[in-house]
Amino acid sequence: MSLGRTLTGSRILPALSKKDITMIHRTMRSAIIVAVWVVSVGSYAIFADAVWRKIPGIPHNGRITAVACLQGRQAFYFLGVDGYLFRKGDADGAWKKVFTCDGEYKGINDIYIYRNTIVYVATKNGIYRSYDAGDTWEKIFKWKLQKTRDVKACAIDGTGTMYILTNTVLYRVPKDTDAWEKIYTVGVPEEKSTDENVTAESEETALLNHVTADTKGVLYLSTNTGIFSLGPGALRWEKFAGTGLGNSGVRFCLVGDTGMMYAATGFGVYVYDSVRQAWSPLYKGLENLACNSLALDPRDKSILWCAADQALYTTAPVVDDTGRSGIDLSLEPSVKDVQAMAVRYAEVSPEKIKKWRKDAQIKALLPKVSFGLDHQSDNTYEIYTGATSHYTVDGPMDYSDGWDVTLSWELGDLIYSDAQTSIDSRSKLMVELRNDIMADVTRLYFERRRLQIELAQLPPEEKLISADKDLRIQELTATLDAYTGGEFSEAVETVHE
Repeated sequence: MSLGRTLTGSRILPALSKKDITMIHRTMRSAIIVAVWVVSVGSYAIFADAVWRKIPGIPHNGRITAVACLQGRQAFYFLGVDGYLFRKGDADGAWKKVFTCDGEYKGINDIYIYRNTIVYVATKNGIYRSYDAGDTWEKIFKWKLQKTRDVKACAIDGTGTMYILTNTVLYRVPKDTDAWEKIYTVGVPEEKSTDENVTAESEETALLNHVTADTKGVLYLSTNTGIFSLGPGALRWEKFAGTGLGNSGVRFCLVGDTGMMYAATGFGVYVYDSVRQAWSPLYKGLENLACNSLALDPRDKSILWCAADQALYTTAPVVDDTGRSGIDLSLEPSVKDVQAMAVRYAEVSPEKIKKWRKDAQIKALLPKVSFGLDHQSDNTYEIYTGATSHYTVDGPMDYSDGWDVTLSWELGDLIYSDAQTSIDSRSKLMVELRNDIMADVTRLYFERRRLQIELAQLPPEEKLISADKDLRIQELTATLDAYTGGEFSEAVETVHE
């Protein structure tokens, strides 16, 4: 059905039918989806090939809990270490302390940047805000947070609504209001103290870790059992895709402007591929796997910052140019060879358990042997007593010897014995130890391989950087030797002779 005519400029164009409008909407929606898909896949490819580089010169010796970046007249980088906040600008040569937690409860949990203008710091003693990139601070929600001091994180969505997270409760505070609404609550264990100065749960048992709000108003809640999402107008939280991530505890979730998602866990950093709907680890160069916070660099969105427990990292694209290295790395032991060396040296091979089980069965065929030996000696005495005399007669000695041998079998042990229970327990511990060793050796191996390639590609004038990388390679080689009893160096020296 025609909808009449539409006047455009000086030309009269025929109006579109409902079918035409529907087709246009579908085409535009498909184009938008394709564009988002292309951007997402491109961004994912950048980060999937990224490598972590450790940033030297951490300003304070402590646990790094948070990192954030702000793009104002210059780029500022904020770092939370224990109860202190440090700032570093593009033009600054060193980190500067700009905030110290007050009160008895100290510790920075999160740093949140709102619209590249306002800096929020969530601490164990409330929330603080700065309008001048950290030069001055004010404490907000003093009375509301008097009982619940420990604030894990805060976030603000596109409507200005603020979300405040504690260990067990997520609050929603609409803009320009003082109305606090609980939108996610976790039960408090009965054995925990109810004193108003004590948080609901300790740092070790906290269930809720971080809250993130993307540009579309979707909330992402990072918990010890994964990520949950709540869309605008939704009535219930949904478990976000966890393929590749499992149910491991997520400490921090970051959503970029393009919709890319990143997760920091106690086992490393992961990036979400929206096409495969799965998570992939970003492990190259990441030595400290216990990661607490993530941030995108304001100058280059392809650079990711990571605050680990004891180190600060950034990403950079991997240079896939092994042909220029001049090193035939294929001659060196493969990662499987090094893993086998480490397993053999630590004596945690699966064959060891198999041998134990076989020996336990063979033991049942062997008898228990008891051997007895006895020796006896007897003597006879005769005593005579009369009126006028008495005498004693000493008889001959009587000797006797004997021995015995007893053999016994526990044939039931051929089927199952008490030793099997002990072997099962030891087998579980051995598997856990072997997995830890394999993970460490794999990470060290590829970190060393990456440095070898980078060192070979450095120009001759970069002597200081070359020396630093060479020392790091020697350190990694020594660590691999510690895992393999020196067998790794022997194998490397053999192929390079």
